[in-house]
Amino acid sequence: MSPHDILAITFTKNADNEMLNRPILTADTQGKYADILHDKKKSQSQKEDARRTFTRQFKWIEGLTVRTFHSFGYSILRNLGVNEFDNKFRIITNEPVREQDEFARYLAPETAFDMVSKLIIQRCEDTAYLLDLNYRSTQNIVGASNEVIKNNKFKIEKDIRSSKVSEHKIVVYAGNNDEDNKQY
Repeated sequence: MSPHDILAITFTKNADNEMLNRPILTADTQGKYADILHDKKKSQSQKEDARRTFTRQFKWIEGLTVRTFHSFGYSILRNLGVNEFDNKFRIITNEPVREQDEFARYLAPETAFDMVSKLIIQRCEDTAYLLDLNYRSTQNIVGASNEVIKNNKFKIEKDIRSSKVSEHKIVVYAGNNDEDNKQY
């Protein structure tokens, strides 16, 4: 499999950086990158510069697509949107546009699900790899998420899994007021 065929996507920039750090740490057999990451005297900016430098040093890492959902979606719209849609940026909703809606001219004719389907899912040769593994959360959390996702009418059939095991059960607590919740 080519690195260009791999997409790693997450919610936060911090998680994005962690995902990119892993292959760099593996490829850097001399441990120089690890030293930079753990150096408390290095600023965040210096660590980001080092990440870019080491990414360019290892061409196979440079070929990976590691992004946040936001940056990935933005790059798709910028690079492919003109080919799939009219590229007049509009508001995307979960419901189809009704022509009698006073804001219809500001709304995209496609729903959010249509956009994801056209731009990501239909372009992938093998959708088995899409959003399949959550490497940060435990099996309990991922299992609960799968149960919530089952109720989403716009869902893509997928069973997300995790390799992390936890003995802790999910606990739901609802206090009588904000102070109770804070104390819990």
